[in-house]
Amino acid sequence: DLKMASNLNEEKRFLEFDGVDDRVTVPNDGSLNLTGDATIEMWVKPEDISVRRDLLLLDWNGEGMVGIWPNGTMVYYFGDQTNSANLGSNQNLVEGEWSHVAIVRDQTNGTLTWYINGQQAGTKNTSVQAAASNTTDYRIGASGSTVSKGGLDEVRIWKSARTEQEIRESMYNELSGNETHLAAYWNFNELNGETVRDMSNNGFDGVLGRYAYYDTKDPVRKLGEVIEEGHKRELGNANYELSNHLGNVLSVVSDRKILNE
Repeated sequence: DLKMASNLNEEKRFLEFDGVDDRVTVPNDGSLNLTGDATIEMWVKPEDISVRRDLLLLDWNGEGMVGIWPNGTMVYYFGDQTNSANLGSNQNLVEGEWSHVAIVRDQTNGTLTWYINGQQAGTKNTSVQAAASNTTDYRIGASGSTVSKGGLDEVRIWKSARTEQEIRESMYNELSGNETHLAAYWNFNELNGETVRDMSNNGFDGVLGRYAYYDTKDPVRKLGEVIEEGHKRELGNANYELSNHLGNVLSVVSDRKILNE
């Protein structure tokens, strides 16, 4: 089911969450400290949005929470422990389809802005001056009992208010990990094991589920598909050879027909 347009010599993976209790847990010592300008990005494939689905929890009334309302609207909350602000998107996600989502918190100019698939999807002013830092563990794919159902990939946290152009330029590409202002980056490409590596080299490695060993709250690692601008190509067990716009060549094993959309 997912993606990317670069680094195609490696198998691209994503995590699938069961909608019941799956999650990724990222221990937090407070050093991420996402209190000022911030951008949170990820690829999302919701499978059931008849109920609310939370995708990332830093802190509801602190560093921030990203979720999906039952109608498919993306929502973001943050606060200073006294006052809070939120923004819902004016575009809905579609069940069973991958979408790139990004929330930009521009503390310098006092705005919140949603981008869906590289296009602005809602913005508003906020009077909350700074988010409160917290030391509780971060959760990907869940908050408490509110859990994502479907696929998540390429979760990125930046300590900057990224522009629409910056988001669009990198949304189809994996990152090197040393980009300016990149605070944390989980691409979920591990072949096995419980560790979910922070590819930014800032040390925010997580674990599937709650512990560094298997438990019932582990999401499932899935082999993905390649997504380029305007093209989707499914993976799976017959041999195909694909090339992307960068000239990289990928040998694909697939039991499905290669689709060009």
